[in-house]
Amino acid sequence: MKLYAAGFNAWGQLSFDQPADADMGEPDDIHGFSLILEDARIDVVTSRGDLVAGVIASDAARMSGADCLSCSALNGRVVVYDAKEGIIRQYASAQQPSASGHGQSEEFSFELPGIVQLVAYDVGFAALTSQGKVWVWGDGRFPECLGRGVEDVVAERPGLVAALEDLPSGPITKIAAGGYAFAAVTRGQDMYCWGRYLGRQQHRPVLEELAGEPEPVVVTQGQGDGQQELDVADVGVGEAHMIVLATDGRVYVVGSNANGQLGLGKGVESTAPSSWTKIDGISADGQRVAGVYAGPRSSFIVIDS
Repeated sequence: MKLYAAGFNAWGQLSFDQPADADMGEPDDIHGFSLILEDARIDVVTSRGDLVAGVIASDAARMSGADCLSCSALNGRVVVYDAKEGIIRQYASAQQPSASGHGQSEEFSFELPGIVQLVAYDVGFAALTSQGKVWVWGDGRFPECLGRGVEDVVAERPGLVAALEDLPSGPITKIAAGGYAFAAVTRGQDMYCWGRYLGRQQHRPVLEELAGEPEPVVVTQGQGDGQQELDVADVGVGEAHMIVLATDGRVYVVGSNANGQLGLGKGVESTAPSSWTKIDGISADGQRVAGVYAGPRSSFIVIDS
């Protein structure tokens, strides 16, 4: 398998082929998708604060990690899910706790069996269950990120996103989060997004449809009468950009390219809102795109060769 990356590289965090003690000076950002790693299995790509946290899972690690999921938000909080007990535990410390949380400051625990995916945004978390239900919680000062009201469940505790129930194209099968925005993909390959834009993003929104409740987002290719709606297989969400894998195996990006995270070169600062741009030159004969991921200011494409 091959890992391609583009985007923020100020500390050389995307330069996997450099020795640990190499003097790299001040590395440049990567403005076009570049091959940074080849391995027999690249199972998960995670990024926190623009640092790639993990990219490879061997079969043994995959089996041992099946009973515990964890992730951390940029506000310093950490969530650990114990699959055997079906319990989420949130900790105040940014230091990664053990599955038991020993020695950490536990803020709360919540029983939620069947979690298959756990993701973090800047000030909170979201969980997806095997039944396709999405639960979100976080900082109450950003209610648009919750995708739900706070009348029955306070923002700081997991609450069900009811708007993602009983969708026309089936239950949710994948979620992604970054910055203060979320994306969710249904079994029928439709995509729903919600959240808000902060700071400089207000002057160039990534999506025209983004709001405080999940709304369908259509990924399109072409212009005018030749415009075609695409089914979505996978999605990654960054601080001010998104990357999508269509079911035809092609990759599309939208949003800010200030650090090269769209892989469109140095001459492109950003795309217009909801203006999806196809990435060329990644896949080849005998290869397929297995998944896409996003860090705050970086993007990743995994090729299954």
